[in-house]
Amino acid sequence: MDLRQLRCFLAVAETLSYRDAAERLGMSAPPLYKHVNRLQSKVGAPLFNRHERKLELTKAGQLLFAEVSGGLERLDRAVARARQEASRETELSIGYNSVAECSVFSHVISAFRKVRPDVNLTCRNLRTPEQVESLERNKLDLGFICPPVSGDALDIHVLTQQPFVVVLPSKHRLAAAPSVSFRQLSGEPMVVCSRALDPDSFRQLQAEFDSAGAVLNVVCELESAQAMIRFAATGNGICVVPEYASQLVCAGVVAKRIDSSRMMRVLAVAIKKGREGLAQSFCEFAVMHVNEMNASTVAPRAQRPALAAVGTDNVRARR
Repeated sequence: MDLRQLRCFLAVAETLSYRDAAERLGMSAPPLYKHVNRLQSKVGAPLFNRHERKLELTKAGQLLFAEVSGGLERLDRAVARARQEASRETELSIGYNSVAECSVFSHVISAFRKVRPDVNLTCRNLRTPEQVESLERNKLDLGFICPPVSGDALDIHVLTQQPFVVVLPSKHRLAAAPSVSFRQLSGEPMVVCSRALDPDSFRQLQAEFDSAGAVLNVVCELESAQAMIRFAATGNGICVVPEYASQLVCAGVVAKRIDSSRMMRVLAVAIKKGREGLAQSFCEFAVMHVNEMNASTVAPRAQRPALAAVGTDNVRARR
C-alpha cells in the first residue's frame, strides 16, 4: 500500500469531508480524490458512500480505518523517535573534572574533533559525584571522573593514574629536600580536601600516615586543590595533592615528591551501562588516544622535569 494514499484516506475518514481533508493535508481536492480512488481500486471496493449529501464510510472503509489508523500513528511515532535518535548521534554531552582539565581532556577533545568534526560537543565542568548522578539520569552521555564511585550503573575505563605530591611553604624546613616521607610530615598542620567531597583521598592519606607510624594533623578542610595550595602559600600549613595540581603551584610554595607513597589519583572515562552508539565510540576513542599519549611520553620518574610554578588565576580546581 502507498503511504500517501493511506494518509489521504485517513484524513477523509476522520473529517468526512474532501475539502477539510485537503486543507488538513495542504493540498488541493483533485489530487486527494485521485489518491483515494487509487486506494479503492486496490481494495476492490468503495470506501465511502454519500447519503443525503453527507460522506459516510462503507463497511470496507470502516474496517480499513480501524486497521490503518493505529498503525500509521505508531509509524509516525517510530519515525519521530528515529529522527530524534539520529540527531542525538551528532551531539554529545560530556562531563569533566579538574583532573581531566589539567591533564588529558583538551587533547582528547581536540583529537576527536579532527576525526568527527560533524559532532557537536557540549562539555560541563562537574565534580565526580555530580557527573555520576547526571550519567545515571541520562543528563550526560559520558564523563571524565575519578573513581571509585558507588553503585554499578556505569562502565568505567581507566585513562591515567597520577601519584600525589606534597606542597610546602617555600620557607618550610623541608623545602630544599629533593623528596620527603610521610614520617617527616608527622604532626605537620595539614590542609586536606573536604572529606564529604573526596572521602577516598582522605582514606588513602590516613592509611599512608598510619603505615609510616606518623600523625595526621588536620587543621582545615577545603573544597579544591587550588584553595589548598593557596592556603599553604600563607605559611600556615601543608597539603598533599595529585600531581596534576603542580600546574596550580603559585609563588610562596614548592611541590615535592613523596617517598614510597602509594597514593594515586585515577582518572577514567565513564558511560552508563548498556549505552551504545556515538557515546560508546567516544569512550573507545578516548582510551585509545590516551594510551597513545602515554606510550609517546612515558619516561622514568628520575628523567621527568621538575615541577614548575605557574600562575593560577584562570584555573578552576574541582575533583
